[in-house]
Amino acid sequence: MMSHEIADISSWIGWSDWNRNSTRKKPGLYVFRLPDGATVHRVKGTSDILYIGCSVGELRARLMAHKRGDTSESVLLKLIQQHLGDIEIGWADSTKGSAYARESDLVAQYASEHIEFPPANNQQPARAGVDHSRGASQIATYTSAHSKQSGRLGGPAGIRTPDQGIMSTQDGSDRF
Repeated sequence: MMSHEIADISSWIGWSDWNRNSTRKKPGLYVFRLPDGATVHRVKGTSDILYIGCSVGELRARLMAHKRGDTSESVLLKLIQQHLGDIEIGWADSTKGSAYARESDLVAQYASEHIEFPPANNQQPARAGVDHSRGASQIATYTSAHSKQSGRLGGPAGIRTPDQGIMSTQDGSDRF
């Protein structure tokens, strides 16, 4: 899955160029990506997407939290920037309900195509009233098939699905 496939987002700016006046005080979907067509290897395929998120309050406030480093994802995004240079952000205004649903659908689609979540997404969004079964079931099916073939527990890099807690990785260590 590549960022240009996300129809809701039509323009992208460098994260270092983003400021609070760039977005409105509305809920929304946002995506961080690598710039200039750069991609990262995934378990299956490549993608330029680093993180898919949403805000049901003010999108501006959520992005400010990322800028300040107040989120768990922002630590990884800063490391990516330190090693690879600036990253880009794109967003789309939405309603509270559609932001949740769109984020969940996009993460499930990504997981279905790449057999893992985007690098800075640590799990499928767990939102009340949102059906996560599509992506989670496809990952669980892959993990189960892989375990039977290899005789090992867990899938690639210890994939965590919404209905699972700790999974053993191929090297036998536990991951949360």
